Order: sequence, then C-alpha cells, then structure tokens
Amino acid sequence: MTPSPKAAGLSSLARATNLAKERLQQCLMPPPAPRASPAVSAKKRPVPRAAEVLDEDEWTLRLEQIVERDYFPDLTRLKARLDWLEATRRCARAEPNPISPRARYYWGSAAGTHGGLG
Repeated sequence: MTPSPKAAGLSSLARATNLAKERLQQCLMPPPAPRASPAVSAKKRPVPRAAEVLDEDEWTLRLEQIVERDYFPDLTRLKARLDWLEATRRCARAEPNPISPRARYYWGSAAGTHGGLG
C-alpha cells in the first residue's frame, strides 16, 4: 500500500528538519567542559598580591601610560615625528645633534638629515 501524499510530505519535512538539526549541531561549538567543584577550584586560585599603595603622581603617570598603550598606540611614533619636525625647523647649528633620541630610534640615520625621511 502506498502512503498518501500528505503522509509522504510530512515524512520528507520531518527528514529535512532532522537533517537541518544535524547540520546545525555539526556547525555549533561543543558544550563547555564541566566545571570543577568550588572546593577544587578554590585550591587552584593564585594567592592575591598585596595591594601597592601609590602616591597620586605615580598613579597618574601609570594610568597615562596604560591609556596611551591601550587607546593611542601610535602616540609614541607621532611624538617622535613631532620632535623630528621641530628639530628640522629649528636647524640649530649650535647643537651637535638637534634630533631627539626618540626620533632617532624611529627613523634611524635618516633622522639626522634635513632632507626628509629618505
């Protein structure tokens, strides 16, 4: 006996749904590993360091360094370029080398020339 068209349509729909679920499961990440009990994980935690109390100036300096590093990574390069540009504008012949060490680090020997970066 042949199945009715409605029954055949439902079974193909069910097969398509199951196939879609299988493909979805293959694409998804596996579930995370089970967590250890709190007693076990408490033993593995590192011992917290003692808090270091900083004076206001030191704290501000460290905070500025963190903000520059994380939010403005090109700032050091830009400061070096500014030093180089100011030195080339000055063209101070009295100074043996008007280029700052920071600019020399970024531009090497080309920073000592007045003709540009090379």
